[in-house]
Amino acid sequence: MLVQLGLLAYIVQLQNEAEEWLKTTEHSRAIADSINLTSQHAFDAVAMFGDKSTMTDMVINSPEFINQRNQINTDFDNIAQLVKNSPKEVNIATSAKSLCNTTLDELVKIMEVRAKADPANKPLIKKLWKEVRMKLPTLMSDDLMSLGREMKSVEKDSVNHQSKSRQTTTLLTIIGACLNVIFTILLATALVRWLTHRLNIIHDNTYRLAASRNLNMPLSGNDEVANIDATFHSMVRELRDARRKEQAMFTLAHDVI
Repeated sequence: MLVQLGLLAYIVQLQNEAEEWLKTTEHSRAIADSINLTSQHAFDAVAMFGDKSTMTDMVINSPEFINQRNQINTDFDNIAQLVKNSPKEVNIATSAKSLCNTTLDELVKIMEVRAKADPANKPLIKKLWKEVRMKLPTLMSDDLMSLGREMKSVEKDSVNHQSKSRQTTTLLTIIGACLNVIFTILLATALVRWLTHRLNIIHDNTYRLAASRNLNMPLSGNDEVANIDATFHSMVRELRDARRKEQAMFTLAHDVI
């Protein structure tokens, strides 16, 4: 029984741990997905600039570009909200947001210079496009991208822990079920032997009665078998008392005659 209770307590503990790992998995996945989405939106904004032959300032004043920048800021705010319990990660998200906006502002300035430049000034256009390409690596913070990879790793580890917890829980459940079956069989066997032993005593008393031998000691307890044995002993006492009285009467009658 103590082993079964111990298994049950351990299974409950494993289930609680699995729930915590599930929360960790969902949280890590949400952070990693938000970082990937933010990165995608940031590079989509840059893609609106076109290439070196189509660079124009029209895009930076378009509603699409303005909405895209607003969406990027919203994405960074969502990341900060997801990591709010970690000051270090909040600082990473805040710094990444600032860096991204700074890079986009610098790209916008390059676009404005490009718009004012003479289309025939190929060296200047080439130089401006080179500056755009040099700014792209700073669009998304290395620390933020590292955080995204870390969250992916945490998610993977959490899934592995959940799998191990489920396997262990299943194994312990099977072991507990087997122990229950074994315990039930042992208990039933002991009960049958105990009951058979008591019934055999009553059965032996019937032979002792027929052979006019002393009966076995009365069975202890208040169960049905003990009550039957007590009734049998009482009946035997009454029979033997009646027999003694009958023999006494015969002896008295014989003396009178």
